[in-house]
Amino acid sequence: MAFTLLRNFEVTPEEIGHLRKVIQEFLTRAPLEESTLILDGPGLGCARAFLVLPLLGVDRLKRLKAIHSFSASAYAVFWYSALKEGLFRYDLDRLEYWNRENQIRHGAKIPIVSLFKFLGQKALGKKYLFPNDRLEDAMEATVMDAFRFRRVEDLAPNLNFWSFNQTDQEFTRINAHGDLCEITTGQVMRALTAVPHLYEPFRHNGKVYSDALFAPGIRELFRKLREECRNCLFVHMTTSGEKGQTLFLKGHDNGTGAQRVAVDFLYFLAGIKNRDMDTSMRKLFREIEPV
Repeated sequence: MAFTLLRNFEVTPEEIGHLRKVIQEFLTRAPLEESTLILDGPGLGCARAFLVLPLLGVDRLKRLKAIHSFSASAYAVFWYSALKEGLFRYDLDRLEYWNRENQIRHGAKIPIVSLFKFLGQKALGKKYLFPNDRLEDAMEATVMDAFRFRRVEDLAPNLNFWSFNQTDQEFTRINAHGDLCEITTGQVMRALTAVPHLYEPFRHNGKVYSDALFAPGIRELFRKLREECRNCLFVHMTTSGEKGQTLFLKGHDNGTGAQRVAVDFLYFLAGIKNRDMDTSMRKLFREIEPV
């Protein structure tokens, strides 16, 4: 069922309307300066969750108390910022081809056949399917070098990107005034999206970093971040509804987050078209205006 839903999915005006209503409610609960946005990781193909960025708009995003970005959600944060600064490299008329080109960069060139190739590599004991620098290739293809090589210390002070320091067994908050402020946006993506067993981890100054969502204690970290503000919008892969000061907005209609990520993972490695990704990319960067 999940496969059928994903294959046939198109973002409808009704769904955009629902997103607008949730964001309008979020905006009425507290001033932006006392409000936080948390972005869960979308896996390899769920871009619809991040339509909240253009719906909020760049001016409101800058005024938020904090934005906390996990895993691949940081791609959307960076790309939307680059677009608004005139530093978006990818052809806006070809956004529906972005995912397919990323599959090809990863070696998924022949649909279906590529999946058996990757499965064979794992069966033969290959520890990682992809090198860590492949995670920066998506940045190079999408934004100009002036943005890809921008240092974290030069980013907006309310942006927070979370990785897991495997060496010290602790979460690392990457922001303009904290750890790893000297690395670039491209390196941020290498630290945030290094999914265990899929990508090699990011190594920097003797430390090893990987995707925080796969680390122990992630639920407790989410709880602490939610409690740091009066008003929180949490774009989540599994949960919807309201709890305390938090509005949860589920970013897809395909079961749990784990189920959705698994489906997208198989689609990606198999080189199969992901209509959800394609249509959401177009709406994210071309069609949606702020509420």
